[in-house]
Amino acid sequence: MTDRIKKLSVQSFRGATQPFELQFDPGKPVILIFGENGSGKSTIVDALECVSGGSTTFKNDWKVGARKFSYIPTLGKALTDVKISLDFGNQSYSATLNAKAVQLCNTPGRPQTKVLRRKSLQAFIDAD
Repeated sequence: MTDRIKKLSVQSFRGATQPFELQFDPGKPVILIFGENGSGKSTIVDALECVSGGSTTFKNDWKVGARKFSYIPTLGKALTDVKISLDFGNQSYSATLNAKAVQLCNTPGRPQTKVLRRKSLQAFIDAD
């Protein structure tokens, strides 16, 4: 059996106003995340993308004042308050933020993610 996501923990990242842990059932072949607007779906997906690859595709979508921010801490929190961890297979991976970039742990075998956002899905649908 291939490795699966077991748990995601998020603190002070985007919409996570309180620290949370999300447990996944590693026996399920598909993970479906759904909910009402503002319920945290994008925070979960962005946290997965951040901890797995150290980047997010939403970084060019946010502009606060005159400066663009690549990663957004929860309102009222500092970049250094952000902590994301992912239990995948038999390994744990973590990410923190600073003013320059995402800091990833050195655990080998980091899982890869590909997030398909509305813009890329629409481009796929509209393509010839």
